[in-house]
Amino acid sequence: MKRSSLLFIVFWALIGPVWAVPFILVAGSPNPPGLPYVNITNNAAPLYTRETDFQNVPVGDTLRHKIRLQNIGPDILTYSVSDNSSQFRAISPGAVLIGITGEREFEIEFAPTSPGTKTAVLTITSNDPNNPTFQVNLRGVGVAPECDVFGGPILNVEISDGDTTPRTADNTLFPSRDIFAGGDSKFFRIENNGTSDLQFVSASVTSGQGFSLSSLPAPASTIASGGAHNFIITFDPNAVATTTATVTIITDDSNEGLYTFDVRGTGTITPDIVVSGQSGTLPKSSIPNGSTIPLSINGTQNPKHTQH
Repeated sequence: MKRSSLLFIVFWALIGPVWAVPFILVAGSPNPPGLPYVNITNNAAPLYTRETDFQNVPVGDTLRHKIRLQNIGPDILTYSVSDNSSQFRAISPGAVLIGITGEREFEIEFAPTSPGTKTAVLTITSNDPNNPTFQVNLRGVGVAPECDVFGGPILNVEISDGDTTPRTADNTLFPSRDIFAGGDSKFFRIENNGTSDLQFVSASVTSGQGFSLSSLPAPASTIASGGAHNFIITFDPNAVATTTATVTIITDDSNEGLYTFDVRGTGTITPDIVVSGQSGTLPKSSIPNGSTIPLSINGTQNPKHTQH
């Protein structure tokens, strides 16, 4: 998205054998009656300084300010423009001529590549003998959302993007669960620790592994800077096995737009019968699932019994 505002610089002539001598009204300077002056406009608000503030611009976005130069002196004005920052760019040809009473516009673009305050100096060099170098301080703030995910008993343990090692401490390693006992649910939190709104797109978990997501933000909803949203991961195993699934959260975070981490759990079956073997009564935990042993039921020898 491109936006723009206007910085207006006027050059005027004094009586005598000089070229277009500029008068520039800076902060605290009086405005001579009847003479043109600098009119710096940033989002339609006039500022009387040698500074233009781009304010907050999302990382990856651009904002342009227009700068207008006017020559009301008795000779042709020659000027060139330069800047000293990769975050700001003067969109202007090299040396430019402005005729008597003429004016010309060019643009300064602010395109932040990372969050934080950025500054630069715009230099306008001309053939004005009294003020051949005119400098404008440029300032802008790059803002961006920052998606972080937390787990743990009080949702204060960060889960790193790309984490493939489930842990009990952050609730990504679920306790073993009987396949007939129903689901085990844990809370997790999405936090926006950036400087602009975080837009939630979607979230999913690998299917067929017994994991599901619920209480997610609505698609295309936003989490304000400093805000958070809690959601739930449930483990409801359908097989006696250890399974690992990947959770994927998609947002407009500029460097972690695809946030992933693994969760793991084990499905079990708890034995629920007590049997008597050839050597007497056996504890139910002594017969492994799927094993076969000879049993004696009501005095009748049964060569095999399989526990399920």
